[in-house]
Amino acid sequence: MGYGTASKYPYGFQYPDFVGTPLDSKGGVVGSNISVGGVDVHIGSPYTLNWSLSAERQITPAMVALIGYVGSHSNNLIVAGGNTGNTSYGVDVNVFAGDLLQHLQCTETTGVNSCTGVQTRLNTSFGSITYATNDARSNYEALFVGIKGRFARRGFITASYTRSQSRDDWQAYPGVYPYDRYYSPSPWDAPNRFSLGWSYDIPGLDRGKAFAKRATGGWVLSGSTILQSGTPFTVYTGAAFHGQLIDPNGPATASNVQLAPDSGDFNADGDNFDFPNVANYHQLNSRKAFKSGNGIFPHCSGGNLYNCGAFSLPNPGTEGNEKPNQFQNPGFAQSDFAIRKLTTIHDRFNFEIRADFINAFNRVNLNGVDANAQDGTNFGTVNSTQTPRNIVLGARLNF
Repeated sequence: MGYGTASKYPYGFQYPDFVGTPLDSKGGVVGSNISVGGVDVHIGSPYTLNWSLSAERQITPAMVALIGYVGSHSNNLIVAGGNTGNTSYGVDVNVFAGDLLQHLQCTETTGVNSCTGVQTRLNTSFGSITYATNDARSNYEALFVGIKGRFARRGFITASYTRSQSRDDWQAYPGVYPYDRYYSPSPWDAPNRFSLGWSYDIPGLDRGKAFAKRATGGWVLSGSTILQSGTPFTVYTGAAFHGQLIDPNGPATASNVQLAPDSGDFNADGDNFDFPNVANYHQLNSRKAFKSGNGIFPHCSGGNLYNCGAFSLPNPGTEGNEKPNQFQNPGFAQSDFAIRKLTTIHDRFNFEIRADFINAFNRVNLNGVDANAQDGTNFGTVNSTQTPRNIVLGARLNF
């Protein structure tokens, strides 16, 4: 290691000689399709602009109403950088639609023919080539209204409603550039959200014996409620390419193959992540539908996208026309309560006990829909829930 000696790339550093198996004519290692990654030499830093405007109006001596608007715009984002859990930026550019159709392998078993394909990639000497560059954007805007202040001298309340919209083209998609065609609601977009927080000091006995004062004083009730609409999701399939010959006696060529009903990889690029065709974005939204075996897409038996309600398979070698994040997950509603008692023992000591009721009404909040048609009967249903009611008891001595 050492310091660079020049201000231009490669800054005076020398590339080491490749030792070992010689490289082939396409720059790959002979006998090994390694995966590599690259970064645009002109890549720039993403940037974000935020703005906000709000106004408050006093409606009572102790209560204030407010209204406001917030917005955000991000640009120059690194492509495929926003997808959840992905710490490797960039997309695989060493793929092309129809790859498997050019290299079909068909077999026949008991009169039924079945075709797969071999992924050769654009550069056959490499596996995936992940390329990172600036090509994504995101926008957020929200209008909010609320109130906050005291009531009945001993109570405090804050409540707000937010109507918002978040859109981007920063996620993982089944195709590569141009990414702008995937500009759509963000996976975390929740258009409607209401929140409420409150607390109330219960008045104790001001007169009487000291024991009565301590037993009835120091009690505080508090709570919070959140109501939120569901986030969006995209139907896709992770199944592999599966073709069938249109003419069983004909050649194994792209013009003589059709997608089998259980096929995925519609564009036949060798990567098993694809969108179907969608005629409309209607879905069932009842809690029963989210939890039932038929799911929110009742005509999709077993998760097969062939003649599956509004879904259909595109032509072999092409991607479906579905727009990302047009379907909606279940909403969220939860109320929490707490009761606290603070007893003064001495000028420097007090004793606190409290009980917290998390999800106090024990409402079953559902997680997201299984959006992968490859998952069969689980497709279109919710298979897990969020936190049930929990009661937490505590006590502590403060000094």
